[in-house]
Amino acid sequence: MRFDKGSYPALPGVYLVKDASGTVIYIGKAASIRERLAQHFSARNPKPAALASSAAAVEFIVTKDAGEALVLESNLIKSYMPRYNMLLKDAKHFSYLALTREGFPRLLVARKNSSGNFRLKNARFFGPFVEGSKRAISARYLRKLFRIRICGVKMPKKECLQYHLGNCDAPCTGRISGADYGRNVDALAAVLEGKARAKELMAALRGRMKAASDSQ
Repeated sequence: MRFDKGSYPALPGVYLVKDASGTVIYIGKAASIRERLAQHFSARNPKPAALASSAAAVEFIVTKDAGEALVLESNLIKSYMPRYNMLLKDAKHFSYLALTREGFPRLLVARKNSSGNFRLKNARFFGPFVEGSKRAISARYLRKLFRIRICGVKMPKKECLQYHLGNCDAPCTGRISGADYGRNVDALAAVLEGKARAKELMAALRGRMKAASDSQ
């Protein structure tokens, strides 16, 4: 295909490369969709060259920021399994995000063992994530946005550093009710599952967080 740099935004988001039949053959994310695609279609090493020669069209989805792009990219790759994202086909080598099934669930990183089973038990799993850096950034971003705890199974008796950094609402000391914490977890799960209501839930959550902040 003929690449027109001006047709793509210099904004964060996800792009889907399609072949002549309309099949999605590659999905990627970028801080600047325009610059990343320019790299793909001008690079000389074998992988981008092969991708460029097979590409017939590129669609893109602009996101609010890089963190949102990371989550969307993972969900789309899982749905389409494009052939140029080949490493995902052996997903046992890659990492997932897990929401534990506890009174106050935690958001953790999980991996599969050599038998293809998760080491972590009693949790909901989301992924896989292709690169460790993407997984780590996603986990950090989502924990902060939804204020999900990362402490041990047994909660501490006083607020930890994560509370003082604004990353957790300290359910350990009752600073958030079980019902409100559960709504945060449900909204996080909706985002990780790529549900249509994810943006609506995130907007509602931000509104509740602002109201709570205003009332201290």
